[in-house]
Amino acid sequence: PYTTLFRSWAGLIDVIGQAPWTGFGYGAFWAAEHGPVHWLRKATEWDVPTAHNAWIETALALGLPGLVLGAFVFLRALGQGVLRLLSGNETYFALTFIMTWGLISVSESNMLQQNSLVWVLLVTVTTKLAAPRDQACEAP
Repeated sequence: PYTTLFRSWAGLIDVIGQAPWTGFGYGAFWAAEHGPVHWLRKATEWDVPTAHNAWIETALALGLPGLVLGAFVFLRALGQGVLRLLSGNETYFALTFIMTWGLISVSESNMLQQNSLVWVLLVTVTTKLAAPRDQACEAP
């Protein structure tokens, strides 16, 4: 099973090179049965439903600019979580969530899933970490 997954990742990385600046559009790569996904499924002998990797899935949908933007947002949230670690209780959840999401994103296509609670939490946590600390909420 892992060999097939790694072969599909290698094939998907090659496919990203076909549209590196624009990607194929949100969800469009997997919807076109006779496009590049057909050849990937034929090569891997597996009816691949998703990339099983949030970073590859993002590059397929949005291209390399979207991938870079996603990595920037993730790394910034991770850095802000580390910097705020000792300054607020919300950081314990936020940093743990960001780190867990980062680990899971390597094997799951969970970054841009529609109607996903994980996506809502990711946006909420990164927004909270990006906002300045509220002076009224700090303990004396």
